[in-house]
Amino acid sequence: MADVADLAEEHIEREAPYLLAACHRPVPRVAAGQCLYCDAEAPGLRFCDADCRADWERLQERQRVNGWQS
Repeated sequence: MADVADLAEEHIEREAPYLLAACHRPVPRVAAGQCLYCDAEAPGLRFCDADCRADWERLQERQRVNGWQS
């Protein structure tokens, strides 16, 4: 029969990959006059239009869900 320490260790081993993945989220790059999604000119802005912003957010969410890093 497992004691409390054994159960805690099993829980830690089960959760560790998910916690490590959460620590390695990509840091968004700083806009330098270009759209973060399509690299078009966007002076003073992060995105050239709302479509690019929506596409970039969708991509970031998919990468987060799949554990990918950009």
